[in-house]
Amino acid sequence: MKSLVGIGSVWVGCCIAWVVLGSTLLVRSDDSSLTGEGDVHQLWGPPTQQRQPTASFQRTTYTDEPSIVVGADGISRSTVQPQRSVEQVPIPVVRSQVEVDLALEHRRRGLQWYPTYTVDLEGQYTFQNTTDAVREVAIVFPLSASTSSQGGWSRPNYGEGTTAAFDNFVVRDSDGESIAFDITGDHARWTTELQPGASRTFTVQYRGRGTERWQYQMGAAGLRSSDA
Repeated sequence: MKSLVGIGSVWVGCCIAWVVLGSTLLVRSDDSSLTGEGDVHQLWGPPTQQRQPTASFQRTTYTDEPSIVVGADGISRSTVQPQRSVEQVPIPVVRSQVEVDLALEHRRRGLQWYPTYTVDLEGQYTFQNTTDAVREVAIVFPLSASTSSQGGWSRPNYGEGTTAAFDNFVVRDSDGESIAFDITGDHARWTTELQPGASRTFTVQYRGRGTERWQYQMGAAGLRSSDA
């Protein structure tokens, strides 16, 4: 009987030891996976969501605002003061044609394999001035990667440096001429003048890279794209 109790004690002790060892390996594996994923995002780029460009012009309006002023004689009088306000008015994307070439390559980091990719994008976007006046239109092309819940998926935020990588970014007009642009923060921006009812097409090209997934988002809510 004593021998059976001893054998049982040894068996229980072995089970507990294996459970502790398995838990330790699982925690270390999870930590290694999270650290490795962060390193891959730092080196190769995070999951990316490319959004459609937007265009807008500034409209300045003046409205009469009633106010009370006190004259030199100390008497309060009602008057009207013009108030200036500036509004950003969207210009629609009336046509878009986007071609994307994705090349998948699995890369190893430690004991883990991660799906990385390069993406070549060429997009043609046509903007139309639907107003009855000449407009100075500003076009904004987003260059940021998703760092929070967007488009039905989310990823951890690994801090600064985990931004999407873009190479050979160019903008051309319908004649193939290069268009000057400025990159500020998470977008590229350029301007053009549009006559009433006129439209103009721009081609955007770049090579990017990232990890896990690449998504393209059509026009934002409230903006019209009649053909895509």
